[in-house]
Amino acid sequence: GTRTLGNDNILYMSGAEAYFVNNYLYNRYIYEYEKPYGNGWFYDFYLPEKDLFIELTGGLFPSRIEEKVLFNKLHNRNCLIISTMDIYKKGFKFL
Repeated sequence: GTRTLGNDNILYMSGAEAYFVNNYLYNRYIYEYEKPYGNGWFYDFYLPEKDLFIELTGGLFPSRIEEKVLFNKLHNRNCLIISTMDIYKKGFKFL
């Protein structure tokens, strides 16, 4: 992805991450960017008030997404996996 500055002045790894922040998180939720999993991976976002981890699928291979889903189930973490394509769709609802 192309590094993109969000409305919160954070330089995101992709335009999709900045778009997600600008349209769904900024001025709505407290969030952390690139919260560590604890195994060398990073969540795209974490919403502490909801104890919710968020992953945008972006350029992830399906096998990596499956690994992340399994990891979260094993650790009883609330994780929402969102297709990057969905965030651009009219009518997409987030929380």
